[in-house]
Amino acid sequence: MFEAAISWFLGMGATAFFVAGTLAPLETMTWWAGHHAVPRRWRRHQGALSANSPVHYIVYLGGIDSVDGRVHTPYERPLLEALKSKLGGVGRIVTVFPYAASGTALLGGARFFRWLWRALERMRATRPSVLTSLINARNFFQLLVSADRRYGPIFNDALASLILEALQDAGWSARQPPQRLTMIGYSGGAQMAIGAAAFLARRWRGPIGVISIGGTIIAPAGLDYVDRFDHLTGDDDLALRASVLMCAARWPIALRSPWRRAKRDGRLHIVQLGHIGHTGAHGYLGQATQPGAFKSNFAITLDATLASLTRPLPPRARRGRFAQRPPNLEARTAAEQTDRMP
Repeated sequence: MFEAAISWFLGMGATAFFVAGTLAPLETMTWWAGHHAVPRRWRRHQGALSANSPVHYIVYLGGIDSVDGRVHTPYERPLLEALKSKLGGVGRIVTVFPYAASGTALLGGARFFRWLWRALERMRATRPSVLTSLINARNFFQLLVSADRRYGPIFNDALASLILEALQDAGWSARQPPQRLTMIGYSGGAQMAIGAAAFLARRWRGPIGVISIGGTIIAPAGLDYVDRFDHLTGDDDLALRASVLMCAARWPIALRSPWRRAKRDGRLHIVQLGHIGHTGAHGYLGQATQPGAFKSNFAITLDATLASLTRPLPPRARRGRFAQRPPNLEARTAAEQTDRMP
């Protein structure tokens, strides 16, 4: 009887995994169909340029446990508050929900399963269980869509558009002199940042950097369009090790992959943070202290992130050799290109 129940649960789990994986690209394709039916237009920023405009724009992309671009987990919230207080008026931080091509948060909009995500979020805040992992599983499948060669370009183009719209809301305008852009990706957010970088490079005139905090990177093609990539890693991060196994481009035999090119160009920097895990109290944003260390894991991660944000970026000429030709999903006329600019 017990063996039969275990077999039934395993069978149902495998079926749910297969169905979820099959339906994961559906939201992206729905966005793409609407994108063509009603052409997407950039909102033009009409505000006057200010002498106090920041010289550094920072975009934060949360981990796979995110449910909204404005509602952050108890581990992420102190990081964002500390970055805002430390950077002052030099940098302006915006956040984006990266696990939906439409940008619609799991807790809002016209989502069919909005009631489910809200119930799971309430449950996660009070009594976490296996069911609350459905949020992570849903977002992980969207990460796989971003890394996919077929659907990834569509998803990443949409994400780049969402990032630019968020930057416009924060006061950025294409009429400003070229500004520095840094995307901070925590866990799965690092993969999303790299995916969007290829399409941001076509529209952002300044240097682009990415800071990965325990990033689970399984498709590093976008590194060809990044001026600097700082990969913050922990020795006890099992999720990070698993992502290396899943990504053949990061294996030693992949000598001509974007990952290897970035290392040879000096654009990829791996920052070892010591004995830090992926999540929880012993994770990058946890308050546990390593043996022999005088700082918490959170303080170590914060210091490394601030050091990366204040470090000068190399010139664009040091990007990968394919960076001069960003991908283009459709043939657009010059008039269409101009109309899409902010």
